[in-house]
Amino acid sequence: MTTPEIGAWFANHDDPKLVQRINAECMPLRSRADAGWMYRTAEGRACAAAEALAPPIIPEPDHSQFGSVPMMPKR
Repeated sequence: MTTPEIGAWFANHDDPKLVQRINAECMPLRSRADAGWMYRTAEGRACAAAEALAPPIIPEPDHSQFGSVPMMPKR
């Protein structure tokens, strides 16, 4: 199957969290994969399709470097 075909299957699937779960599972694989992995393997094509369809992952802000900053009083 091609990446667009896999993406179409994901888009038509009943489970809305499926793409997010697949994308999360693919994250560590992407970091170790070579450049051709997404084109050579079915696993890579499924991960590419999931990445294209998944909403962006917004990391939690890290406020630890700022310490405890008091709030400004309301006027």
